[in-house]
Parts: sequence; structure tokens; C-alpha cells
Amino acid sequence: NVNDVDFTREVLLYALKYLCIDHTRIFGGGYGNGGSMIYNISCELSTYFRGFGVVGMLPPSSVYPDTCGVDAKPIIGFCGSSNNICGPNIRAWFSGYSDEANCSDAEKVVQETPTTTCYSHKDCTTGPVKYCVISNLGACWPGINSSFDNYCKFQDPNNINAGEAMLRFWNSVTEPDTAAPTATPTDIPTATPTIPPTAAPTVTVN
Repeated sequence: NVNDVDFTREVLLYALKYLCIDHTRIFGGGYGNGGSMIYNISCELSTYFRGFGVVGMLPPSSVYPDTCGVDAKPIIGFCGSSNNICGPNIRAWFSGYSDEANCSDAEKVVQETPTTTCYSHKDCTTGPVKYCVISNLGACWPGINSSFDNYCKFQDPNNINAGEAMLRFWNSVTEPDTAAPTATPTDIPTATPTIPPTAAPTVTVN
């Protein structure tokens, strides 16, 4: 009965305490079930992250994140047009999310590659929102040929590379999130990892 959200919180707080991390520039991305986890995190740990990226997955409601009572953060989504999980509904999700993010500019449509059309808003309360649809792609990570999934093994070379595009999008989120928390001693888990002592070698003299 592991709580993945609590585990993520513990890892984040530990990293903020002991590593050199800009607490205003933390982003989270996931694919498939990992994308579902990102939606969970964006609801339950929203203040720890500056933005999100999701590939091949859709939240349960087109009016998310209003349903979990948090402000919309910058987010980029990717979906293959043949992916029946997100393909039929990503348009409604994007429209609802853009409303929750209070986007005031007109939707911008860009053909970023011969197979990839992206839709975006930049003038939103907390930063940009964007999603991209990849023609004739199923449940695959766009731009990466999977060695373990025959369907995704030979993608159209024109498909956008979702990983690179996600990093570019996050880099475009220039305004810091002043609400992002820093770790305090009371936040940090009390248990710290210990390294068992190495047994001294035994020397035998004949």
C-alpha cells in the first residue's frame, strides 16, 4: 500500500534540503501511467512544481484542475491521433484547462513538423499551456523508437521529439513561481539513509 504521492513529496523535500536545486524551477513529466501520476501530483503537490508535461494520457475530467481545487500550472501535452486514451478527448481537455488557466489570448495553431500540429496559449495567469497531436501515432512516446514495443519501433521520422519539445516548453516558463516552497527542517523526513560498516578483512598467518 505505497502512497506514490507521499513518496514523491519525501523525495522532493530531501532533494531540496541536501542538493543544490532551484525550488522555483521544478518540473514533472510522465508517459502513460506515469502521465496519470503527473495529474495526481499536479493536484496534490501543485505548489512544489513550476509546471508539468504529459504524454499519451488524459485526466478524468475536462475541467481539471478545477476539480481538485488548485491553480492551473504551465503544462504541455502530447497525444497520437490514433491513441484512443487521449486522442478523442484532448481537445476538450485543452479547452477546459485553458479556461482554468485564465488564458486571454487566441489559440495559436502551429504545424511544428509535417506530422505534428500544436495548439497553445501564452497569456495565461501562471504561464503557457500547450498540446500537440501527432498524426497516425498510437500509444507511443513521440519521436522515440521503442525497442520493446513493435508498434512504436518504426515511427515516422517527422514526428516531434516529445522529450526535447517538453524541455523547450519548460525553458519558456520564465517567470518564477513565488509560491513554491523551500524545504524546512520540519519538512524533512527524520530517517536518513545509513551505510552499514564494511567488515574488516581477516588475515591468517601461517
